[in-house]
Amino acid sequence: MIIIDEISEKNPGDFHGNTPLHIAAAAGNGLLCEIITEEIENKNPADNQGVTPKRLWERYQRRTKLGQKIFGNPFRFVSLRQFVRYILLELIF
Repeated sequence: MIIIDEISEKNPGDFHGNTPLHIAAAAGNGLLCEIITEEIENKNPADNQGVTPKRLWERYQRRTKLGQKIFGNPFRFVSLRQFVRYILLELIF
């Protein structure tokens, strides 16, 4: 049994409008995105800033492909900021 079957609000938003679907998409968890989207009507809800899960998914995909291309390890960097900092330090030193 999956918890999503037992709760009434399938994709609740927080104070910023982020939903579990936003979080799953940003983390690149395709299976969880699929489970959530099967249960909700609005498949691409925007948060308070207008950012959608689709946009977060695309960012994750770009970051992963770039990491693989440059370093061969897509999960080396947790954030884009960490990735950029590493690149800058490599170029400077």
